[in-house]
Amino acid sequence: MLLLIFAHPYPDKSRTNQALLDAVRDLEGLELRSLYDLYPAFDIDVPAEQAALARAKVVIWQHPIYWYAPPGLLKHWFDKVLLRGWAYGDGGDALKGKRCLMGCTACRSTNTFRRSSRPRASAKWLGSHR
Repeated sequence: MLLLIFAHPYPDKSRTNQALLDAVRDLEGLELRSLYDLYPAFDIDVPAEQAALARAKVVIWQHPIYWYAPPGLLKHWFDKVLLRGWAYGDGGDALKGKRCLMGCTACRSTNTFRRSSRPRASAKWLGSHR
């Protein structure tokens, strides 16, 4: 079974994440867990999440990157679900033998990557940091 943990606080505003979800939504054996739908108040059901992980052969976390980090709910999920003694540390072998992947998206628009939208560094700043 393939487990997709999806964590995007504004999925309707992300064409990329919607396209990725649409591409896999009908895969046989896929379990999709949309964290912001399941836990809008951040009250994670740890036993349910650990059971989903236990059933999976492949785990994929799909999320945007905000300030070099996953969204807050996913970080909270990692802290609550991937416990010492369960996922790592002494006796923590629940994920052993599973394939784990992370699919991340970043950026607001294609304009972010256009040459004309890059911030210009001043010559003074460049000269002092060479």
